[in-house]
Amino acid sequence: MLESDNSCLIIEAGVKLKEVKKAINYNMSKICGCILTHEHKDHCGYIREYLQNGIRCYMSGGTAEAINIDSPYVKKITPKCVFTVGAYKVLPFRTKHDCSEPVGYLINHTECGNILFATDTYYLPNTFKNLNHILIECNYAAELLEEDMPKSRKSRLLTSHLSLTTCIDALRANDLSKARNIMLIHLSNAHSNAVQFKKAVEAETGIPVLIAEKGVIMEV
Repeated sequence: MLESDNSCLIIEAGVKLKEVKKAINYNMSKICGCILTHEHKDHCGYIREYLQNGIRCYMSGGTAEAINIDSPYVKKITPKCVFTVGAYKVLPFRTKHDCSEPVGYLINHTECGNILFATDTYYLPNTFKNLNHILIECNYAAELLEEDMPKSRKSRLLTSHLSLTTCIDALRANDLSKARNIMLIHLSNAHSNAVQFKKAVEAETGIPVLIAEKGVIMEV
């Protein structure tokens, strides 16, 4: 969730709305919208709660079709076309995942600067300038995969999620000259090492790194 003095933008509906309410002191008027990356349940599982509470939820046409939910608060967006959510300017871009029409987002706010949000993708097809804050998937490390992992499961992982190596490659390709912090998100329970990943990314970028966990706050 991105929060300014007057509004907040929820990044995905993968958490219960009551948790969001707690975070904003139950001031629902602060919520200006929710943006979704794709239709998998861990990212949109509570979307009905959001829609029933009159929260506009922005998603690609492919995601809307896959979720198959009818509401006047579902707002379809188009990759590479900027849209506004309250005081936020949002640029959706295509990502690479095993679903209908996944996207990531470049989010701009006068108070927060440029925020990159990219998850559930096996590489980033775009690069961006003047990034201030980065939330990026770092799902697994190749050396932490089990030798006896079923081929189908391994193939799906390699073609749907960002590894530590590919995460670092993506960061190298982008303009980090103004970046103040990086948050690593969507770490695998079985195939990641948070301490190792944090050290590796900090060593590569020289930028403070946070690991996305409950209660961790990223200052924007």
